[in-house]
Amino acid sequence: PSVRKAFPPKIQIKYDSDNYGGNQLGSVDFAAEIKLKKMKTILLFILVLLQGSMKAQQLGIGDVLPPFTINEITNYPEQYIDNNEIKGKLVIFDFWSTNCTSCVAAFPKLDSMQQQFKDQLQIFLITKQPKKLIDQFFIKHKKIKRPNLPIITGDSILSKFFPYVYVPHHVWVDSVGK
Repeated sequence: PSVRKAFPPKIQIKYDSDNYGGNQLGSVDFAAEIKLKKMKTILLFILVLLQGSMKAQQLGIGDVLPPFTINEITNYPEQYIDNNEIKGKLVIFDFWSTNCTSCVAAFPKLDSMQQQFKDQLQIFLITKQPKKLIDQFFIKHKKIKRPNLPIITGDSILSKFFPYVYVPHHVWVDSVGK
């Protein structure tokens, strides 16, 4: 092998192999590889910082629910919901999906619990799925009674406050918003 001592340092390697078609000359640019490793490290550092800032919205036990407004809601007296609407009651956010059979099976129990404690409790069914898909689900599955609970569809706000991997996922918020 011959080594060239110019900057950036390169090493030229000569190898002979029948697999590679005879004599071949290749080179490795170590300065470029070092720069690439530095760039990868900086990029990784930036991604970690961004992930940390995205998690800043995440709430834990005892945190106060920040101001929010949601417009994709059905079975609710208003066209929207915000955190002022829910103060003064215990709130249960029930995160669900149409492919979760235990979520759907719980609808009648949640419905009756809402009726029994209507003055002290407000239950919201929340899904990331769009309203159209939810409507199609209840049309297709006629045996499943659509609950009389407010349903928030296409959620991208509350699921950031209360991230989850699996459904059902339940979040309880007290009367002062904690």
